[in-house]
Amino acid sequence: MPRIHLTTFIQSPPQRVFDLCRHLSLIKKSVLGKHESIMSSAGSTMVTNGDTITYHAKHLGKMRSVMLRITEFEKGHKLTEEQVKGDLMNYRHEHFFKQIDNGTIMIDIVEYDLPKDFIGKWAGKFFLREYLERIIKNRILIVKNYAETERWHALLG
Repeated sequence: MPRIHLTTFIQSPPQRVFDLCRHLSLIKKSVLGKHESIMSSAGSTMVTNGDTITYHAKHLGKMRSVMLRITEFEKGHKLTEEQVKGDLMNYRHEHFFKQIDNGTIMIDIVEYDLPKDFIGKWAGKFFLREYLERIIKNRILIVKNYAETERWHALLG
């Protein structure tokens, strides 16, 4: 099973970073391209345990969707998203938040299996890892930018 492991230092407290990672407006900003969108079952602006996030994207001429559910939620420490419906055989994204003296170490671990259909498997071997890394790195960059500046006030008060 392919695995992506990213470690990021963010000069901000873990609770702020955690809350920004689950804020829907920042999750929506992280998707790339004009043919992608996000919907959520969250009752507020931040996802919590049990909520779902559905990503829609057009790839290889076909609209593809993946629905993720927040399956683990340890406030300020850990957030896990797992696929409950979609084209991939499996998808799990764990976010860990570790406090250090001058900020937070955020660790993202993603494990996934290739898409179920033949064309998806073929394309997945060549493009999926790079595509997922781009989306995750973009989300991290956005969260970092908000957390390390005064921009976080607009979202978290």
